Amino acid sequence: MFFPSWFEGSGNKIGRLEILDRGKGMIDVIVVSAMVVQERTDEHKQAAEKARERAAIAGVPFFWP
Repeated sequence: MFFPSWFEGSGNKIGRLEILDRGKGMIDVIVVSAMVVQERTDEHKQAAEKARERAAIAGVPFFWP
């Protein structure tokens, strides 16, 4: 189970990953999956920021969640 953090602290903690007893045998798979999700989230944030910057330079309103 992943519990996202609403505020990033100085350690850039994005949340808490809790592995339940029934998942103890798959810790490697769970952790790698969580890392892939984190990377995809980071890439999405970077792409959105770059698109906002390009829109601002062009003077075009930009909306992307």
